[in-house]
Amino acid sequence: MSPSCAASLLIAEYKDQVTTIPEGGSDKSKDIEVLCHIDRMYVRVRRDMFKTPHAYKFLKLGRCPVNAGKKEHFFLLHALKSNCGFKKMSNKDCVIISIVLTFHPNTPILRDLPFEVKLQCRYPRFFHSYKVGFIPQIQGGTVYRQLPSRSTFVLTPQDESGNNIMGSRTFVLGQPMFFQAGGPSSMTSAGQKRVYIQKCHITISQNPNASPSYTVIDNQGCMIESKITPTSAFIKGNQKKIQRFTVPAFIFKDQASSASTQQLFMHCQIYVGPLTPTPSSKACNFDPVSKKWKELHGPNSVCDCCESTCPSPHPRGNVQCCNLQSVLEG
Repeated sequence: MSPSCAASLLIAEYKDQVTTIPEGGSDKSKDIEVLCHIDRMYVRVRRDMFKTPHAYKFLKLGRCPVNAGKKEHFFLLHALKSNCGFKKMSNKDCVIISIVLTFHPNTPILRDLPFEVKLQCRYPRFFHSYKVGFIPQIQGGTVYRQLPSRSTFVLTPQDESGNNIMGSRTFVLGQPMFFQAGGPSSMTSAGQKRVYIQKCHITISQNPNASPSYTVIDNQGCMIESKITPTSAFIKGNQKKIQRFTVPAFIFKDQASSASTQQLFMHCQIYVGPLTPTPSSKACNFDPVSKKWKELHGPNSVCDCCESTCPSPHPRGNVQCCNLQSVLEG
């Protein structure tokens, strides 16, 4: 660490010391004084530098004016992220924040000469915990974060061959999008259990409560989207600890624009239930030929409630989310 950075460190860490900008070695070396905070610059200027009481009107820190005044000083305190005009530079040791203190009176006559003084605050790029401390500041705002599932349910985007898709993928409108819902590893020894998908909906945000939202599976395992297009369906398989399904790609109308791309998020409620399906735990597709609902691995009668309201099994699963993209081409 260079000596200049080490010296500035005492200033940057909220010390009540003042760094003086020398005025050419004159006796009035403390006419202009600077205190560097971690997020703002504090400047005070002696009043007796000026001959007129209204000189503060023409004194500026970059583009920012005097904040306050007392008997002996004018004060300028401004955040480094303000629009005053702070400039940021850096080298291998320091981050340097600089700005110019100006006095340019625009009166018809002058009783005080204009001046410009360049001010700097130097902050070390590296901090050592045994030398200094810092006080963190908590900023408000909302951050949505996918929480790890204690029951280890997983919802994974796949291709039609059953291979997992890593990251995001682009789809053309109407192209099938495949997903696999997997249960916890404890299902291996659980015996007569099966994974059920209670509900799935799609949003343009990681927030499952965001709007707009489009539901594809509802009513405790009814693929309601299959009544609109047969491309939407639960996929039959031999393994009961996973459940695959497919939905054709789309975009939200209200969010559409020419040659637009929408990033979509699938949110699902996954449940481990009995091996034999019930009206509360099932995987039902609508058959457009017979105009009836059909269950993948059990009697179709459990799907009769898909046209009304199916009873809830009070699932122990939680919401799982994965990311996909749908692209309009044409």
